[in-house]
Amino acid sequence: MDLTGSGRISQLKAYGDLMQELSLLKEKDKNKVFITLDNWHQVFPSAVVAFDVVSTSMTGYDYDADYGHGEYGSWYDPELMNQVPWKDVKKHFGNGLPCSHEVCRSIDVRTIDADEWNVKRRIHYVQTMNDFMVMIKDAIRDRKIELAIDKLINSDISRLKKLIPRI
Repeated sequence: MDLTGSGRISQLKAYGDLMQELSLLKEKDKNKVFITLDNWHQVFPSAVVAFDVVSTSMTGYDYDADYGHGEYGSWYDPELMNQVPWKDVKKHFGNGLPCSHEVCRSIDVRTIDADEWNVKRRIHYVQTMNDFMVMIKDAIRDRKIELAIDKLINSDISRLKKLIPRI
């Protein structure tokens, strides 16, 4: 399920209500653990609000895709919180990816072959998700959930900010 589309208002509200209920259940019983799998764009707000364990695919696409060997897959932009197609990566980032991960610093988009690109972009995605989870853990610990809301507001998936209640 992708809740970022404009025709998904009732689904977005229902998912927000579900997360709110789960959050209330956790307050009553700290031993409860909630898990969501293949959570795609919702992985970030789900980790902030209600779920103890979240997952998404190694590529960031939680649906069936046509990708195979010899084709360049998309790169996950941590600022946009969305996939950037290869043609746009090559056009906009010819001088290097705007990312501090070691794996990204070693990529030359002008010369990399598809197989190497696909391995490295997956490593980048996993490292980015780890960065997000550390950010969320710190925001919750420091009681600064608004930092997570700000991260969503400045992204391509900003409508998901409605899933995080303001305190």
